[in-house]
Amino acid sequence: MQKIVLLLIFFISVAVYSQNSTIKYTVSTNKALGDNSKDNTLNDVNNALLNTTLDFQLTFSTKEFFYELDELLDDGINSKIASIFFGASKKYYTNVNTKECLLQALAYGDLYLVSLEKPNWVLKKENKKIGKYTCYKAVTEYTVINSKVNFIKKVTAWYTPQIKGSFGPRGYFGLPGTILELQDDKILISTTEINLLSKKKNEIKKPIKGKKISKKEYDNLNPPLRN
Repeated sequence: MQKIVLLLIFFISVAVYSQNSTIKYTVSTNKALGDNSKDNTLNDVNNALLNTTLDFQLTFSTKEFFYELDELLDDGINSKIASIFFGASKKYYTNVNTKECLLQALAYGDLYLVSLEKPNWVLKKENKKIGKYTCYKAVTEYTVINSKVNFIKKVTAWYTPQIKGSFGPRGYFGLPGTILELQDDKILISTTEINLLSKKKNEIKKPIKGKKISKKEYDNLNPPLRN
């Protein structure tokens, strides 16, 4: 009888340990690309971005996480514009133990596997509630380098130590908790649903296809406004 109980405990523990958790985010922008009422094309793009949101999902285990578009429900012109700006085709994979962070992305018809580095976070004292979770502020910045001009972009994250791990959207990690809200330059990422130890089978897929390049090489492939 004791052996049966021990076996049951073992299999239950394995089942729970093998389950992955998920966080769903909505991605939007609260900042226009520019203010030029005479530029009809820019106005159309701004209208599409300011009135469209996309849903992404973060799947994570104890050591790794994967972030990708959840589902594109609308294939209208606004969604297509937002998909480009919000990086709907991009997939992020991070292994927290090995510090490996990969971005799989399309650029001009070619598939690339971009190596990313851990952000240099500065922790702040500010805190706020997101749902039932107490979140703390952290900031960082990064430089987008291309052949014409360099851009310094600022990032603000709100993370909670109440969800163990060091995970976040768009490949961001390295904080003492899980990121529930992120402002990445003009892109706002907000949590809509949290499923810890989800009953649904969610696979963490490490991307392996694509030409391996550095972040600097990738930036030079892309126009300045691409995110």
